[in-house]
Amino acid sequence: MDNKTELVHRFKFVEGSCSIDEIEMISVAGKKHATVDLCIKSNMHVPFASIKLYSRHRFIDAAACFESATALGKEIARRFNAYKISSPESVIELIQDAKRQFLEKNPAAAMIVLNVAIEELAKAD
Repeated sequence: MDNKTELVHRFKFVEGSCSIDEIEMISVAGKKHATVDLCIKSNMHVPFASIKLYSRHRFIDAAACFESATALGKEIARRFNAYKISSPESVIELIQDAKRQFLEKNPAAAMIVLNVAIEELAKAD
């Protein structure tokens, strides 16, 4: 590996890596099983999180929340992909966006934005 950080993945039949600096996030919704996964878009979709808006492990509950989970997944991916930091002012904007998200009772989105801001501050050092 060089200066770029590599994301290494190992699944049952597939393994590989991609540069974290160049990743794109996508939301993959599976209507048949009412699942929504957040994935890294690479030579294959690498799942790293699932969106679950129900507490009981029943398909009827998953199906009832499927559209909301799909919308949330798309929004998380859109926001993640929207941040291409180029200046300290951008980090300030990220922190302000995170505060707005938290005040709007969206702590998951706020945490994603704060993590991006922290990573950008670490790069500046």
